[in-house]
Amino acid sequence: MATWDGAGNIPPIGALASALAARGDNVHVLGHESTRGLFEDTGSTFAGWANSSQPSFIRESIPRDQEWAYAEEHIFFGKSYQSDLRPVIEELRPDVVMVDVNLRYGILEGLRVHQPLIVLCHILYGVAVRYDDTASHYFSELTQFATRDGVPEFSSRRAMMDMANCVLVFSFAGFDPLSGEEAGERVLHVGPLRAVDDWRSSWVRRLPDRRLVLIALSTSNQNQGATLQRLCDAC
Repeated sequence: MATWDGAGNIPPIGALASALAARGDNVHVLGHESTRGLFEDTGSTFAGWANSSQPSFIRESIPRDQEWAYAEEHIFFGKSYQSDLRPVIEELRPDVVMVDVNLRYGILEGLRVHQPLIVLCHILYGVAVRYDDTASHYFSELTQFATRDGVPEFSSRRAMMDMANCVLVFSFAGFDPLSGEEAGERVLHVGPLRAVDDWRSSWVRRLPDRRLVLIALSTSNQNQGATLQRLCDAC
């Protein structure tokens, strides 16, 4: 499993790693050091990325207008994810390679080695493929690397993902703008996967006679304090 510390992608991938390890599979996770403890607790073997930098926009407050550019360069189109993944695959010779949906070059490496490849999609599939990679200058570089590695030509992010054996979407098809026959038989919606131990039913409503409103923003701290306060005030 090749992943990164992107906050919202970690709970379902961690739950999947735990379930696979519990049934007796040998699970090897390649990720950022900040997630080592979580994945080792699942019973998986963990190794940190050798050359891929920690995504500082998760840990630090950088100017909002620079966040997307940083993510594109260092995560979404970070070439080091391919170069780091290659020797691990060659050493382990895994039966299945699983790569986070945001690691384009990790997916490319999975396609290059011609082993069963599963893309792990923690966001809605329709949202993931709607982002037009072709509008980014990084995409042309990605296709050049693909041609160099003998990977069949693809013209979009969806076309690239369609070459994987399977795309696991950790949500419900009914929420997704692209599902069923329109998404294709290789796209499987498996629901919001989470570890069984994470679910708690002991929470008691403080005011059971009043309507209940659930407000959820994001898995990570993205400076939403003021927004959350406005939502509370509005309620």
